[in-house]
Amino acid sequence: MVSISKKKNRKRQPWLLGLAKCFLCTIVLIGILGILWLSKETSKDDVQPLTQLELEQQERNEQERKQKTLSKTLHDVENILAQHRSRAKRNQILSGEGVFQDGDQEKRTASFSNEQDREHIVNIFRDAGVELDEETLQTLPSWSTIVSHIGDAPKIYGLDSCEKFREMIPAVERNVGCCGMFNSGTNLVTRLLKENCQIPERVDFYGWKDTFEKWQMGPYDAHGMRWQVPWGKHTAARYRDIHSTKHAVEIEKDSLLPVVTIRHPYDWMKSMCVNRYTAKWAHSQGNCPHLLKDVSSMTTTELTVRYGDYEDSFDSLAHLWNGWYNQYREEATYPFVMVRFEDLIFHTKNVTTQICHCAGGEIRTDRPFFYIVDSAKEGPGHGRDRTGMVKAWIKYGNPMPPRADFSADDYKAAIAFLDSDLMDIFGYQHPQ
Repeated sequence: MVSISKKKNRKRQPWLLGLAKCFLCTIVLIGILGILWLSKETSKDDVQPLTQLELEQQERNEQERKQKTLSKTLHDVENILAQHRSRAKRNQILSGEGVFQDGDQEKRTASFSNEQDREHIVNIFRDAGVELDEETLQTLPSWSTIVSHIGDAPKIYGLDSCEKFREMIPAVERNVGCCGMFNSGTNLVTRLLKENCQIPERVDFYGWKDTFEKWQMGPYDAHGMRWQVPWGKHTAARYRDIHSTKHAVEIEKDSLLPVVTIRHPYDWMKSMCVNRYTAKWAHSQGNCPHLLKDVSSMTTTELTVRYGDYEDSFDSLAHLWNGWYNQYREEATYPFVMVRFEDLIFHTKNVTTQICHCAGGEIRTDRPFFYIVDSAKEGPGHGRDRTGMVKAWIKYGNPMPPRADFSADDYKAAIAFLDSDLMDIFGYQHPQ
């Protein structure tokens, strides 16, 4: 009996030993978890939130940094303006401008120049179906004046993407639609394209009966010229993929070539002062564009703009011009072209033809090129044909007044804020 009892005890020993080890491991694990918990709590205690005074000091430091940066920028602007004035004065002296003693010689030179300008301008208006009388002709700027600040040919950005668009999209599926910031000529370019451009393959497929869009924005436009891009003509490019207008939900966005209109920022800001649309910022009739809310602290006048359900914020009206157009220039991965508002007025046929060809379209040959001689925003009206076109030439054909009639503070701020690369691309200059 004794021997049997010893054997049973020997069998139980390994089982008891395993249980003891398991118990010991549990104790060790609990100890480790306790240490980790204490470490976490200690680290929480070490990270103290900033006090209100520290937060206010941090905000003051950041504001001072911005003020110093802006002050330096405006100081640099002052130096640039001084250099411009000095260079302009030197060029004036070297060229002999303003120092003629022979009044008859100066008069003869001007007469020769005006004669050439007269013929060119008369031919453009005649091509538009407008006959200018002598009194009206005298009110127009000379063609050489227009060329001096607009240029002798249109400036179109993005023409290198036209071939990609034509290769990607079958001709029968192509569309063209306008977009641009408020007051940038979107209605003008739309009417020019609708009246003059067509994609032949679409016309052959759909037939002339569907050439005019239903509801002005439906999907049945045979010629391919739509009223606007599917995401809305004033809506920022960043919302292209997530937004569609009510009548364009079924439009394939990649099948449409956006034609983006841009306008000289000084003219554009003055126009926004008259009609701001959905942009909101602190300004008044006598203080606009009001780019600086407080000159002494160099604080900008912040702005918000709504596109339907969406809203964006910008540091100032000048920053809105930069940001809206740079979304296309710097971020768009799809084909588009960007055209100047000024070219739609003075190089009308040229720029319209280039846009049309970019999409694989053709200018209509069944009638003469159709100019928009009335107000593009108001629609055709008998008796106003000549007035609209003439007023546009007078308003935009002459150089801007000094500083564009901006206050000294707004002028300096505009030079500091406006994107110089964007201005250079389109030949825009700061008015002297």
